[in-house]
Amino acid sequence: MNKHFTSRLTIIAAALMTVYGQAQAEDDEVRQYSKPDSSISIGVGGTQGDREQMGKYDGVTGDDTHALVDVDIRKRDDTTGTWLKFSTHNLDYENRELKAEYEQQGNWGVSLEYNQTPSRNPNAIKTGVWGVGSNTLTYGGIGTTTATAQAALNPATGDVHLSTRRDTTTLSIVKHLMPNLSFNFSFKNEDKTGSRAWGRGVNPEFAAEPINWNIRQIDGILNYADKVLQLSGGFSGSWFSNANSFVDTIGGSQLNQTASTTNAAGHTFISLPLDNQAYQLFLDGGYNFSKTTRGTFKASYTHGTQNASLSPITNALLNSGARGTNGFIPFSGAQEGLDGEVNTKLMEIGLSARPISKLSLVANLRYQDREDKTPMRAFGRYWTYRCSTTGTTTYYLGSLPTSANCASGTANTISASPTEIDNNPRDFKNLAGKLEATYQLPEGYNLTAGYNYDKRERGFEIDPTAGEYLGVVKMRGKTEEDTWRLQLSKAVSETVSGSISYLHSKRDGSTWHVAEGAADADHPINFVNPAPYADRKRNQWRVMLDWAPTDALSLQLNMEHAKDEYGAGKSGLHDGKTQLVSLDGFYNISPDWQLNGWLSHDTNESHTIGYTYDTRTTTPINWACTSAPGATISAGCTTDLIWDANLKDVGNSIGLGLKGNATAKLKLGGNVQWTRNKSEYPIASNVPTYYSGTLAVPTSLSKQGLPDITTTLTRLALYGEYALDKNSDIRVDLVHERWKSDDWTFMEWNAAGTSLVPFTYMDGTTVTANQDQSATFLGVRYIYKFQ
Repeated sequence: MNKHFTSRLTIIAAALMTVYGQAQAEDDEVRQYSKPDSSISIGVGGTQGDREQMGKYDGVTGDDTHALVDVDIRKRDDTTGTWLKFSTHNLDYENRELKAEYEQQGNWGVSLEYNQTPSRNPNAIKTGVWGVGSNTLTYGGIGTTTATAQAALNPATGDVHLSTRRDTTTLSIVKHLMPNLSFNFSFKNEDKTGSRAWGRGVNPEFAAEPINWNIRQIDGILNYADKVLQLSGGFSGSWFSNANSFVDTIGGSQLNQTASTTNAAGHTFISLPLDNQAYQLFLDGGYNFSKTTRGTFKASYTHGTQNASLSPITNALLNSGARGTNGFIPFSGAQEGLDGEVNTKLMEIGLSARPISKLSLVANLRYQDREDKTPMRAFGRYWTYRCSTTGTTTYYLGSLPTSANCASGTANTISASPTEIDNNPRDFKNLAGKLEATYQLPEGYNLTAGYNYDKRERGFEIDPTAGEYLGVVKMRGKTEEDTWRLQLSKAVSETVSGSISYLHSKRDGSTWHVAEGAADADHPINFVNPAPYADRKRNQWRVMLDWAPTDALSLQLNMEHAKDEYGAGKSGLHDGKTQLVSLDGFYNISPDWQLNGWLSHDTNESHTIGYTYDTRTTTPINWACTSAPGATISAGCTTDLIWDANLKDVGNSIGLGLKGNATAKLKLGGNVQWTRNKSEYPIASNVPTYYSGTLAVPTSLSKQGLPDITTTLTRLALYGEYALDKNSDIRVDLVHERWKSDDWTFMEWNAAGTSLVPFTYMDGTTVTANQDQSATFLGVRYIYKFQ
């Protein structure tokens, strides 16, 4: 939706005259710049209904009553030229804001601001996991292998409400050292607390991540400006600290834990973000070579480090006799810290010029070099073996297992030595440039032609011994993209203007490196087409039209169409398409009444293919077949297995608003908004189905799509404001909202596939989404205005 603003040249001119001490007009509108109105609003507002989804970021999720307190005070001392400003918003709500400012124009100023931002999980969670909100989570026990057995040990009877809160305080100071030189300083402190939904294990079990973060940032900027040269440079520093370095999860299913005499407690430790910091020096500037030529530049250097000790999680692992996630455990001599260091250099130059009256030129060049100087080190190790021929992989600590560790009595060795786990430093470089020219053609036409260049170089993990790439999908070290743009625009008349533009982009890059080394070139993961690095062609059209047939009516039309085609690959994204049509309008019905509205339609489509097997090779095994319960490696795995998905997302939005003066003292207004989004998942596949111990492999692709998801939001807002006298008003607000969705990603289908039921984790925790929510808000407030 576009917002429409109207302004009068007389007001802008008067505001500028006020800054430079010139004579002021005497009308009420101009006086607001020197003696603005202050106001205090006090009232009460009540909400009735369910709005867990709509209230995620304001904290109002159901029946609730709050005081409505808003303050906006602006006072100016004409003798000293000082301003005092104080404002609050939503003071009795969880998304409250407060700000105080005191300044002497042209000399100095100070401000203090506080913002609180909630984030609530809209779903109802019932769990038997103990310790939610802390860094120790306890499950029902060890040794259970089914959800039913796990739930019996720790019934999901406790209600858990997950949410986080962000408290941000900012102090800002400005000092004008001399007419062309000023200094700005700011300090921001942000605390984030609470807990959010998490998970653990190959067999999913519920977990909650404890949030107790602190972020501090300091900025010091020196600004210089005259008619020719403008400079801005300084220092920026940020520090992140986390009160929790890991989460200790105790107990759970046998599939997620190793139950043995050395691991009786069943611990699994999961790391959390560790403390880090960054420091930046920067300098930005501009130089006016002439009235028609200007140059700009930017330069910065950022030094980021992460050297927090790993001792807390290491000691906890060793003291508990536990294993880490996926069998990870520190070993004697392992590093206690990452010693992470990333240095980023950024340089940018730009030039804008008008060499002749009808020609304008814009050019810029940007280079970024992010150098990861973190040393590569081993931090842990594990052994790997298989307990049967089904392909199931098991992790084990210390040494290769005896037959007693396998239910089948046989341990099929994969490696005679442990696998070491190390970090993967990655460098990144980016060179981007732009050249654009606009020429004024006869009859009011403007022709713009442009070229953009983007090159990205990235590092990736290479085995130093074998010289092989060790990633999980194929990778290339460099991509380059060229974009050509052509636009024709014209002010057809005083009432009509518009433009049409076309963009063509082409991306390719360096030679691909196959994952796990050249010996595994036929592995299914090397047929994946990773979208961020794949070859791509993009064609995009855009049409814009602005029409104001009368002084009272204005319309804006925007149409966009883009299509992407990716380099062929057996797996991954093949092509995509997006379309957008939007129309905004504004109409002055009369001097007292205004009408505005908008509508939009957007479509996003993507064609993705999944592929897991190639008949040219019998190894590695087909993952899809071996994951079927009771299936052997060879059963049904002689056919290429394919998923072919044509995903589609369609959005429609309509809005209409009306406001005006019903009488000299009564103002009325309202708007209605309706938004509908539909996601479609048509999928065709020949992936085997498994019934009663038998694999059935289709001979051709058949429809196996997922159900559509449709989400609708309707909102009606009405208000009335009555002037009791010159300085005071009474305002009434009425808002009704309804959110409805059949989003099955929050829930799961019952066995018959006829209805949605709560999602159940392996440990018995259930998650239920309220998929039809409606709520109504009624607020009444008294507003007093003064100077």
